[in-house]
Amino acid sequence: MTFVTGGHSPSSDPCSEDRSNASQQRREVEEGESSRTGDLAAQVELSAYNFRPRKVDPVKLQKRSAWETQRMGQKKRRKKLDEERAKETFSGLRRQINAILNHVAERPPEINRSHDKENIYTTEVLNADDNALTNEWHPYSYVPDVGYSYTLKEVAPSVVALQSLTGDTQHFSCSGTIVEVSEGIGIIVTVANLVKHPDADELVEKLKIKVYLQNDEVLDGDLASYDFYHNICLIKFKIVRPVHLPEKSFSSNIEDINLNELCSKDVVALGRDKSTHYLWVRTGKVISKGCEFDCEELLVSSCKISKEAVGGPLMDFDGNIIGMNYYHSEETPFIPSFIVSKCLVQLKNSGKVVRPWHGLRVRTSSGVNGVIIKKIEEQYSKNASDLNEGDIIDRVDGVHFSNAAELGGILLDIGAKYGDFNGMGMCLKFGVRGCERERTVLIETSTFSGLNRWPFPKPIIVRYYCRGEIFRDEWYTL
Repeated sequence: MTFVTGGHSPSSDPCSEDRSNASQQRREVEEGESSRTGDLAAQVELSAYNFRPRKVDPVKLQKRSAWETQRMGQKKRRKKLDEERAKETFSGLRRQINAILNHVAERPPEINRSHDKENIYTTEVLNADDNALTNEWHPYSYVPDVGYSYTLKEVAPSVVALQSLTGDTQHFSCSGTIVEVSEGIGIIVTVANLVKHPDADELVEKLKIKVYLQNDEVLDGDLASYDFYHNICLIKFKIVRPVHLPEKSFSSNIEDINLNELCSKDVVALGRDKSTHYLWVRTGKVISKGCEFDCEELLVSSCKISKEAVGGPLMDFDGNIIGMNYYHSEETPFIPSFIVSKCLVQLKNSGKVVRPWHGLRVRTSSGVNGVIIKKIEEQYSKNASDLNEGDIIDRVDGVHFSNAAELGGILLDIGAKYGDFNGMGMCLKFGVRGCERERTVLIETSTFSGLNRWPFPKPIIVRYYCRGEIFRDEWYTL
């Protein structure tokens, strides 16, 4: 039986509404729990991906981005300011140089001290060409910022700085190595540029030589002997205090320096600064390449040295001196240790270096055991008529060699054995690869000055005068 009450439908039953509300609440609770479970899973997944959850804050991100932009701007401004400060000195100096070159004569003008007190100081620039006016200058002792410094207590006391002067004018600055101490006299080996005229193969007259030691002492030195072919000279000086010599010095034994193993070997170039007495130290590697200079015995390292470090020793990391450094803007040529040592023996015994001159210009080539004849000097071609340009020679008088440096060492041994043989008509027998018969070359003279060029960049000198007299020189280089 159906009961009808007050015109209301059955759906308006209060009990039914309560059940409907309860069911809806249960669905909302289940959906909320499902939502929270999904959010938790997403957070766990995000944590696993980023290793730790981060709260994304747009305000903080914006502030951080603005701070990073500001920091980078400050860094760029500081770098630009440093560059401007570095160029400021040179730009002012260039203007001064232009004015000097355009308006100042080679000799400073006579100064009327009574009427023109402002012209007490004048300036003169030497060795500055058009290239010097358009490029940045560095102090003459400038060293590129490469390599690492090491404390070399063993060899440091024997490395000295040297300076030669004509009157009060500086002629050349370099480094050297003390190789002998006997009866209160020390002997230094260095480059002959110290005493050589820059434009001729002759000594500069009336030179004064200063020796700068590690302990801040400055002593007088004198030229003992020299050889322009290998660009070597010996300087002697009186010992005031005991000098420590390294246990390992220049070795005359070719086998002590395996040139095949030397390539890519780590080496360190040494020199000394005459102003501070500090030791210059630069590292690099021996490079398997030839040098563009005339001296065929030269090898090359990647060490970057200053011009004042020229003449200093080149060492390996075992303390062996493997050569004496020269200068090139891109690399560092060096004379092998055994060449230096053999020259020292001859200079000490006879005051000169004797090496038979065969008239052959040779070069070392990678992968070739021997040397290649690149040129036969015209005036000696009749003495070497059995040899041709392009021939590979690998032995002389029955002694085998693998490169030009070893050939030079053998020739120095021959020169030391026979002495001065000018005019004697000595013969050398060269072996050509692929030929059993040896080729004879007539030797009429030993090596002489003028065969090898040793180019060295001239310093740009800014000379200051006071009342017509020199009171300061500043040396620069490009």
